[in-house]
Amino acid sequence: MARSESCPLRNGSTQRLSGESAYRWNASWTPTGYSFTIPQFGLIVSTQPLTSRVPDLAVFESDTVVERDGYIHSAPQLVVEVLSPPTPAANREEKIGDYARIGVPEVWVVSPEGRTVEILYLAEGYLRSAQVLREGVLTLSISLALQVEIARIWPE
Repeated sequence: MARSESCPLRNGSTQRLSGESAYRWNASWTPTGYSFTIPQFGLIVSTQPLTSRVPDLAVFESDTVVERDGYIHSAPQLVVEVLSPPTPAANREEKIGDYARIGVPEVWVVSPEGRTVEILYLAEGYLRSAQVLREGVLTLSISLALQVEIARIWPE
């Protein structure tokens, strides 16, 4: 039986933030060759034991997606995780480690409480924090066409 460690859209304001942010980001990103997924899929992070994660948002290069048995078996180009207050730091680090192991090159960690976005890049097998932003424009490192203003992330 598959073990699923997931962080689906959570409750309350974090759920609204994730859903609204995904909609806003999808509306503002229209590059050819990329697709968005919102938390309705399992991303395989280990086959022994079979383990999947459900990121809050993921961006895939369309021609690199490997889907089998209802799960995605390829790394997205970007994972966005939205923190919720009860999420322990150890859980966050475990997720980041899983994304690094499957080769996700970039992760954005959104903190609704702090109104910040931490950007992590894959280097030497680890996702390392590069910067924490409160304002400005987020740009996916592999595609300048994928940009979003941080101010547009937060619900009004």
